[in-house]
Amino acid sequence: MSPLTVQILAAVLSVVFAWSACAKLLRVQEWFAALAAYRLPGPLERTARVAVPVVELLVPTLFVVGNVRAGAALVVALVGTFSLAVLRARSLEGDRVPCGCFGRAKVRDYRLLLVRNSILGALAAALLLAGEDVALFDGVGAPNSSEFVPVTLSVMGLLAAGWAVWAAGSSFRKGQH
Repeated sequence: MSPLTVQILAAVLSVVFAWSACAKLLRVQEWFAALAAYRLPGPLERTARVAVPVVELLVPTLFVVGNVRAGAALVVALVGTFSLAVLRARSLEGDRVPCGCFGRAKVRDYRLLLVRNSILGALAAALLLAGEDVALFDGVGAPNSSEFVPVTLSVMGLLAAGWAVWAAGSSFRKGQH
């Protein structure tokens, strides 16, 4: 597998796990409510409240510092554990189980959650099989003088697009659509 492919897969997994961790940390009550529905034993639930987002943040950290195999192995372990938890919740809740992974707590079909976990696990397995440790930002440097204007315009465009998505989402949530 080429180093660029390794970087792309690592970037995708980094974004997914950073998003998931940040959503839990920013929407603590929704995360706790979703987790409570899994009916884990008391000490395990209390540990999971803190440990899950912290360990999820460890995934992008490992990729950024160049320890791709450790990050990929952690992803496999996480999605395996999450999949077991989904199957346990299914036995308690039925086919629709709570999911607090990316912000708002929602109830989803357990099969969808298992497919999502399988895809993430397959990406991580591909990184493990690649056997290469490449830092996420290897080969990325500061732009030279001829790249300054395009980079500046690109960054401004990304910031404007991000603001537009945020503003649209904010007005939609407030019913101003």
